[in-house]
Amino acid sequence: MTLRMRLIGSVAVGLAISVAFGAALTWMAARNSVATELTAALAVGEQTARATVDRLQRSTEPRNDLLRLIATFDRDRHLRAVLRGDGSWEFASTLATEEGDVPEWFVRAIAPEPKEVLIRLPDVDPLLREIVLEADPRNEALEVWNSSREALLNTAAACLLTSLLMWWTLRRAVRPFTALSGALGSIRSGRYQARLDLDGPTELKHLSSVFNRMAAELEEMQLQNRDLNEQLLTLQERERADLARDLHDEIGPFLLAVNIDATAIATAEREGRVSEIPELVGSVRDSVAHMQRHLRAALNRLRPIGLEEFGLAQAIDNLLEFWRRRHPDIEFADRIEIDADGFGAILDPTVFRIVQEGLSNALRHARPTRISITVARAPGDEEAISVVVADNGEGSDRPATLGFGLTGMRERVAAAGGKLTLGNRSGGGFAISAWLPLRMRQRAAGDALGIAS
Repeated sequence: MTLRMRLIGSVAVGLAISVAFGAALTWMAARNSVATELTAALAVGEQTARATVDRLQRSTEPRNDLLRLIATFDRDRHLRAVLRGDGSWEFASTLATEEGDVPEWFVRAIAPEPKEVLIRLPDVDPLLREIVLEADPRNEALEVWNSSREALLNTAAACLLTSLLMWWTLRRAVRPFTALSGALGSIRSGRYQARLDLDGPTELKHLSSVFNRMAAELEEMQLQNRDLNEQLLTLQERERADLARDLHDEIGPFLLAVNIDATAIATAEREGRVSEIPELVGSVRDSVAHMQRHLRAALNRLRPIGLEEFGLAQAIDNLLEFWRRRHPDIEFADRIEIDADGFGAILDPTVFRIVQEGLSNALRHARPTRISITVARAPGDEEAISVVVADNGEGSDRPATLGFGLTGMRERVAAAGGKLTLGNRSGGGFAISAWLPLRMRQRAAGDALGIAS
């Protein structure tokens, strides 16, 4: 059931309950009114009748006086007077008849128990015994029926008008929610250009504003993801091209040299020039050592050497020691607080690459005298890692411009569900700061368990 139908149904039920409650109050008031009216009529009629009966002893025509008494009740709305004799006859008044008809069930519903008053006559006439006053609620019930029917019709008309007004109001009120449902459907389908109209009450304006900001941010993120994917493809192609060039330029010539030296060794051995063989073997050994160094450097670019073997802390120490030997004039200050088992298969390479790229970026561009590296738990409610690489160098005149290295770093951090910030420091220099949630470690552990099972 739609929200509009639920609201209309609730209003209808409320109106029905109100009408039923009003009808019950009206019925109680009408019943009390009829009872009061009949009781008052009986009291007045009894007083009139007894006044006449009290004068019968002094009357010269008691029968005529009684007949005139009964005649005075003719056309009365509530009372019927009956003069009874010895059982062979009676004389009764006629009730007033009003236009209209009232259902018997309504008369029974509001009329009290039947009431009558019996007045014994003195022995003034042997044929006359008593006067009976009977209360008849029909005329009073007819009056209540007519007024109640009009009130009921008016109430029904008011309820109908209220229902129509509520339907129209709710239709206008839920229209923004229909628009919101459609806009959310567009967002779910990946169409982030959907926007809501800002017209309406203050609450709807606030809701529309929040939704529009969310849609704009999602659209911007979609564009950023598209740009990042393009940059990622560019980086992949560039890295592949660099690797192919290195293999071709560095490994290829030395493989050729090894082949030439091996052929020369075979020729020298066949021709008996044994004294030349040790020199040729040394040349082969040098070529192989050179190729090994290049292969190790290429493998380090693809996967940090020692990360899996010795752990994240040792791999960062090895990286810092590598740069300390090559830049003894630069102070490398580090605060590495890493668990013995690291942060998991997803976060460990990410942390190492952030430190590696941060050091490389500082040494290549900043000309620093001091570089600080911090890897520790981040403060806050959520468990996370903070990685900071800061220097006191020249900074950057375009801190928002990302090169391929920093772009790759941002992609790694985003893939780990973290945040990357970078920029010039207030005291001079440049800083790269990453925040990485530890939930990625739990997700990686769960994936590993799933694979193992």
